[in-house]
Amino acid sequence: MFKIMARSIYALLIFIGVVGGVWSFYNELVSLEDYKLSLFLKSEEKLIENEHSNIGLTMAYNGVGINSLYLTKYTLKNTGKRALTRDYIYEPIQISIGNKNSILKVTSNNHLLTHTNDSITIKWDLFNPDESINVLIFSTEPIKLNIHQKIKEIKTITFVNEIKNPTITKRFKSINIIWYLLMIFAMLITIDGLFLIKNDSKLDKIFAFLKSLPTLKSIEKEDYFSELKKLYEDYYNSAPLLFVKPNDLKKLISAYITPLETISDFELVRAKQEGINYVRNANLYNIRTQNILFGPILFIISFIAIIVLLFLPSFPIF
Repeated sequence: MFKIMARSIYALLIFIGVVGGVWSFYNELVSLEDYKLSLFLKSEEKLIENEHSNIGLTMAYNGVGINSLYLTKYTLKNTGKRALTRDYIYEPIQISIGNKNSILKVTSNNHLLTHTNDSITIKWDLFNPDESINVLIFSTEPIKLNIHQKIKEIKTITFVNEIKNPTITKRFKSINIIWYLLMIFAMLITIDGLFLIKNDSKLDKIFAFLKSLPTLKSIEKEDYFSELKKLYEDYYNSAPLLFVKPNDLKKLISAYITPLETISDFELVRAKQEGINYVRNANLYNIRTQNILFGPILFIISFIAIIVLLFLPSFPIF
């Protein structure tokens, strides 16, 4: 009896321990998602540099003599799921910028932000999820960050350098629009080539009629144009972007063949050739059907270039 009770109690303790461990692990994961602060480096640029100090030229900003001026933008964002009140601040966030550097001016949307010559202090009354504190720092040198803080539930502040690792949205915007246009152009010419080839059976009927002309003794000009227009209209209505319209065929070809009512002898060969010229050559058939090969190649090149620029932004592509 005692052994059975001991085993039951032992099994219960194991069950409670496993459940408690799983619950604790779950709470830890949830708490990591619930409370999170991230500091984003948005931009860093050199505004002024005194390259003529050796000839006695001096510069000043806010009454302070300088040889260079840097503008750096940071954004502190509540990337967690829960708001942070002032009660969470055991010690406010202090950002040091380096011993040889000097802060000349700071602007922010946080009215509680303060700064000294070499550090910035950030605190708040209420910091809601997805809310941001923007900080613009004018300094004499590039900033080297050193962050100190004691915020309840937050062990470290995540730092994200958006200059070296910009967001996908920024990378999309920074890619030259030519690559996007090339992708669209490649798709269009490929589709155009496919539609042309799709209607080759109708084009073959036109060529069969034209190639039969030299085997005839003669043909009435009106019969020739009537048959050619009927076959070409069927082709024109099916294939996209044909430059020669059915009503233009008669006028264009008439300029190169006999003015007589009947076409015969060598004029039949000319009628055949001029018909081919305007049905195929004037519509750039030979060039446009090659786009079935060149279109996908151009698309792949453009696609690879965009992917490289998105995920390897330092890769040297113009």
